[in-house]
Amino acid sequence: MPTSKNNQTIEKFLLGLLALIFSIKVLEALCMLPHGDPLYYHLVGPKLWLETSFSQMHHEFIPFKQAGYFDYLYIIPVWIFGATLKAQLMGQLMHMIFSLGAGCLLIKTIFDSEIGEKKWTYLTCIALLTINKSSDFFLYAKNDGVVAFLILLTAITIWHPTFLARVTGLKRSALIGLFMGLAVGVKLSAAFFAAPLFLFMT
Repeated sequence: MPTSKNNQTIEKFLLGLLALIFSIKVLEALCMLPHGDPLYYHLVGPKLWLETSFSQMHHEFIPFKQAGYFDYLYIIPVWIFGATLKAQLMGQLMHMIFSLGAGCLLIKTIFDSEIGEKKWTYLTCIALLTINKSSDFFLYAKNDGVVAFLILLTAITIWHPTFLARVTGLKRSALIGLFMGLAVGVKLSAAFFAAPLFLFMT
C-alpha cells in the first residue's frame, strides 16, 4: 500500500533525525559549558564531602543548601576524576541522561502503548529535545532537568490512568506522593509545581 510505504519512509526519516539530534545533545553535554551554578555549589558540595570522608555536611557552605538528592550523584564523577573538567563533563552527561534521556523513554513508553504509530513517538521526542530556546539548559551539571522530568512523571501518573495501570488505589496514591517527594527533594522550588498537583488530587 502506498500509504503504508509513505508512513515507513516518514518513520525512518524521523528516527534518523531523532538519532542525530540526540547524538548532538550528547556531544554538547561533553563540551565545557560555562555556567556558574555547577561550579558554585552543584559540584562543590560533593568535593567537600569526599575531602572530609563524608564526616561533615558543611553547614557553613550556605549555597549548597539549594541542592538536593540528585546532587549526591555528582559524588560519582568527582570521586572518579577529582575536581577536574572531566568531572564537570560527566556531571553534564548525567544531567542530560536523567532529564532529556529519561523524558524520551517516558514518551516512548506511553506512545507505544497508546498510539502505536512510531512517527508520533519520534516527533514528540524531537520536540522534547528541542523544546527550549537555550539548548544547553538541560545539559549543565545541575538538577533542573531532573525536577522537570519528575513533575512530568507525576502529572502523567495522575492524569493518565493507563500509565502504570496495574498500580491502583492507595498504592498509586503512594507512588504519586513518592514522585512528588522526589521532585521537591531534588530541588525545593519544585514545590511550586507539586502543590497544584497535590491540590488536584484532593
